[in-house]
Amino acid sequence: LGDVYKRQDQYDALSEQDKKEFREAFLKKSGVSYPSFYVKLRNNTFKPLEEKCFSELMTQYNFVIPFEELTGRCYSQNQ
Repeated sequence: LGDVYKRQDQYDALSEQDKKEFREAFLKKSGVSYPSFYVKLRNNTFKPLEEKCFSELMTQYNFVIPFEELTGRCYSQNQ
């Protein structure tokens, strides 16, 4: 149960501006839609690769790398 709220807690700890930048970076890199992001965040239902993407972005945030400098996707989607 310890990890259940971890992602939302991490996200909620960001300032409003950082939340916006984090969300935009995550959506761009993961391919997840805006509504799905909040459903996954609330229900803690990120898939493993989405979890990895979230973790990598949060790590980069913690090292004060501006989100807009992050390029590429966390993984390629087969669409």
